[in-house]
Amino acid sequence: MLGELATGDWAPMVFGRTRYLDRWWQAVPANAPAEWLNDVLDAAFGSGPDKGLTAGPRLLLARESDGGRVFVGLLCLADQLTPERGRDVGGRGIPALVGWVSRCGGEQPAAAAVMATQARSWAAPLWEYWMTPSGN
Repeated sequence: MLGELATGDWAPMVFGRTRYLDRWWQAVPANAPAEWLNDVLDAAFGSGPDKGLTAGPRLLLARESDGGRVFVGLLCLADQLTPERGRDVGGRGIPALVGWVSRCGGEQPAAAAVMATQARSWAAPLWEYWMTPSGN
């Protein structure tokens, strides 16, 4: 699934929050304005960086007000994806937002249902790729 989304108009977005960095970008989609990406982050982390995430990941769908861009992704604790890269230097779990951004016009993203039911199969490889020295 990672290969299917990594082509075409979809761009990866990988973000984490650590003890020292509130906004720790690992993959920033070039096709989306920073203001909108920050709005997505504020909506995702609005109730606190890890509120309720210990119960499991949450699927997140965000759309620009004009419908031009869409974000489909997962809000979770990174160690739910990969224990090897799920903690910061202080040993805290890293709240993570991992997903894809695309220009979709008025259509619904077809991958949303698959992303919800197979979250770990696409989110873990994306997180691991961007968390290794070769990815970032």
